[in-house]
Amino acid sequence: MKSNFMLPVVAAVVALAAAAVANDDCTSSYTQLPHGQTPYENDGGCFFCAKFKGSSFPISDLGDLSDNCKQMCDNDPACTAYTIARSASLHAHEYYWGSAANCCLEREEYPPETYIDAQNGGDEPNTCEKESMCWTRYEKDEESLSKCDKKQKKSKQCKPIWKARKFSNKRKKKHMKFIKNGCDYNDKKFESMLDEAYQQCKAEIEDEPQQPELVQQQATFDNTGVYQRSAWVAHGVFGAIAFGILAPLSAFSPSFPTLIPAEAHTAIHVSTFVLALVTVVIACKTKKGLVDINGDTRPFFV
Repeated sequence: MKSNFMLPVVAAVVALAAAAVANDDCTSSYTQLPHGQTPYENDGGCFFCAKFKGSSFPISDLGDLSDNCKQMCDNDPACTAYTIARSASLHAHEYYWGSAANCCLEREEYPPETYIDAQNGGDEPNTCEKESMCWTRYEKDEESLSKCDKKQKKSKQCKPIWKARKFSNKRKKKHMKFIKNGCDYNDKKFESMLDEAYQQCKAEIEDEPQQPELVQQQATFDNTGVYQRSAWVAHGVFGAIAFGILAPLSAFSPSFPTLIPAEAHTAIHVSTFVLALVTVVIACKTKKGLVDINGDTRPFFV
């Protein structure tokens, strides 16, 4: 009778774990803003994301950098957006600030006066616009803000440079005045380095293909990919246990009474039903996410 009791209990625990995987859809989706459009402020902390853990070389591929910075934002339940910096701007930052960061997080909503659009600089951009040109901002979608309040796994390639901080109203007003005056750092070398970075970042942006709709769809697909893959791995594991192990045992156990006690027969039946049900539930809940950017529905391994 002991085995008759324990097997359904184990199946129930496994089912609860599977349900948690299926329901813990807390991966956030983001919308990429045009390059150079970002607030000239960040309060969620900044990080240096390297090519690999412990490396001093920054991630040069913007897609890879965005993925790692997104992980840092997902790890902070208060994060509402993140920005990534092109490598061209890092030397200027290291010169002036003593350290360089290529990933910064935002928590609160900033006043409109703090936002910079580097594309408006024209032939004579100010220092704010020069520095912002090298940054790209990703805003967390409203639906993600309302449902995702759990920490996700952070990137091992990003190390902290500046901690998160809270800005007072006095600090905000001072900063808005600084922006209004064109971000005058009173450092000719720094401004010259920013000018070089601005020209390089602008050239890179102009050479990149302009496909905003495709980029946004791809970003949403990539952001949900980790969750979808995890759910389908669970789907495969529980399906294999239910139909590859328990179902055959359920069918043939009466023929082998010496190997499988009679009291375990009902437990095997119940466990098969529970795991099969969980497998179907996972498939139904994740099917809507298996759509690629061209609209095709298919598993990730195809």
